[in-house]
Amino acid sequence: HKMAAREEELPRRIVAIVICSLSVIGSLFIILSFCFVRKLRGKLRSILVFISLMDIFYSAANIFGAGVNFKQYFNHSTYSLDASFTIKNLCIAQGIFAQYGTLGSIFWTVALSLYLYLSVVQYLRGRTEMVLKLAYYGSHFVCWIIPLYTTVWSLAEGRLTFSPLESFGGWCSVKGDVRHGQPVWSSMKFVDMIWMNMWIILAYILILIFCLAAFGLILHEKRKMHSTQTVISVGMPWGTFKLIAIPLIFILLRMWSALTSYYYIYSSTHIKPPEALDYLSAIGDSSQGFFNFILYCLLTEKFRNAIFGPCKACC
Repeated sequence: HKMAAREEELPRRIVAIVICSLSVIGSLFIILSFCFVRKLRGKLRSILVFISLMDIFYSAANIFGAGVNFKQYFNHSTYSLDASFTIKNLCIAQGIFAQYGTLGSIFWTVALSLYLYLSVVQYLRGRTEMVLKLAYYGSHFVCWIIPLYTTVWSLAEGRLTFSPLESFGGWCSVKGDVRHGQPVWSSMKFVDMIWMNMWIILAYILILIFCLAAFGLILHEKRKMHSTQTVISVGMPWGTFKLIAIPLIFILLRMWSALTSYYYIYSSTHIKPPEALDYLSAIGDSSQGFFNFILYCLLTEKFRNAIFGPCKACC
């Protein structure tokens, strides 16, 4: 049984480990560049560092889960892990880091879009320095505490374990309301819908609002100045391309897990989603660190000049 589980999960585990490893590498590059390159330090970049830290928690936890492959210990007759005390606690620990990491990444991405919007307002209108400080330091309370509280609640309710319906690469996660493999309707499913997925849906809405509002301010200023070069200058933070890219990338990466949750948790019958949706969900949730590295580092001129400038000078 264990050998069959290993062979069945091997392609998924390989994909999960590769994608998560790329995310960890990209996130580490963002953090190290912030620590060692003075030109790249600032409030916006520090928020990106916090997002990267959370992405490392999530991706590293899933690398560990995919490496262990907790599915091989799953007993379908009792619908629980048939393993030693150590394995069960390793599963819980991995679920804690994965849950906290994914929620923290979502919250800090919302904080990034809010601070970006306020930065645009300050650049165009001025007199928002105090609001920027309040938003920055207030984000620390919200983005660290609420994911921690949600994770502790999931732990206290016994929701952090292995479930074959929610696991992609053999890792542990938040278990839906399931009885012997069959999703069921209950008050716990209502809690799942309101408490867990509420944060992702709210993040979609807030990120779209903040980024599109900032983009609208820039377009309005362009029309006022009658010049396409006046507003989008060296001083404008991040540029209009990233204002659109932030919500689009976030939604494209995270939408698959929301669709998968519908199949796994909210369906009144035992419906197995297409395997492609499973892959898209795992890739999307695990690759934000890698895409952040591309968007905020490789596609940012300031980063390229700071990192690769000395190399060009030597050549």
